[in-house]
Amino acid sequence: MAQQTRLATIVPYFENWMRTFPRLRDVGTATEREILQIWEGLGYYRRALNLHKAARLIMAWHGGQVPATRNELLALPGVGRYTAGAILSLCFNQPEPAIDANVVRLFSRLLRKPLTQSRKSDIDDVDRRIRSLLRHSAAMPPGMLAEALMVLGSRVCLPRTPRCPECPLKPSCRTFAQGARPMAASKIRKADLPERHLAGFFLEAHWEGIHYVLLVRHPESDMLSGLWGFPVLPWPDPKRTLSLEEARLRVQQTLHFKVEELQAGPPLTQEYSHFKRQQRTYRAYIQSELPTEGLGAEFRWVPVAEIETYPMSVLDRKMAQVFLQKTL
Repeated sequence: MAQQTRLATIVPYFENWMRTFPRLRDVGTATEREILQIWEGLGYYRRALNLHKAARLIMAWHGGQVPATRNELLALPGVGRYTAGAILSLCFNQPEPAIDANVVRLFSRLLRKPLTQSRKSDIDDVDRRIRSLLRHSAAMPPGMLAEALMVLGSRVCLPRTPRCPECPLKPSCRTFAQGARPMAASKIRKADLPERHLAGFFLEAHWEGIHYVLLVRHPESDMLSGLWGFPVLPWPDPKRTLSLEEARLRVQQTLHFKVEELQAGPPLTQEYSHFKRQQRTYRAYIQSELPTEGLGAEFRWVPVAEIETYPMSVLDRKMAQVFLQKTL
């Protein structure tokens, strides 16, 4: 959860996760939908799917016990160099480096070298130095050293305003000795985020006394991997207003069934880390029986009463609230 998400954000999610899935077997036996529903709102949903797959593989390959070797851990979905090192050092007290962005920044300043997490050669350099520390500090448990380095990087050697007077490593820090401070990496401003313009369709029908809406499941290749949402189409020209008739024809051509009534809803926006999603919304009514001909397996007509059981993005959840006029 802490990968690509601020630590302060994950606390309630982590507590809810542990209440729901207190043991590894609870994760492995849960459905994908249950996993994504607990993760809903954290973003980067592939992390949740990989965690789910890894738990199942640990049950199948390792009898439900998390493996304690580097190669076995790296064979699990979603486990990379840092995660494997963190598990081995913190959980099994093995002399393995756990190198996150904070640790790389710490060594960059200690050595006065422009190290970055995106270059493998830089990570290899930090890895060698930590292994040397572990060899020459045999009395210090590897897990304690791993935690100390990560805490120094996250709480003392801050990106923009490092708290050098508090740092126990300042006598060995070349940056501090030279009275210099490396510039923090510039971050993209929200105003600079590229925009993706979409048209979202809340398609509903009544059939045999039940109120349905059409949901579509995002493919695994999508950023919203595994989530459900309302059908969307690319907005052809964000500077031009799409008439209701044009919108109706476009959704009919895509879904291959007749839309008899269409209304415009409010525009909605959601910001992600690297782009902004601008979405116009429409509500359509299907007067005939539920059309399923031509719809792929990723589409599903869902009773309105069950929408809350489907994991969705924040924007899709807002869209449901807007058109159903209640909190789901």
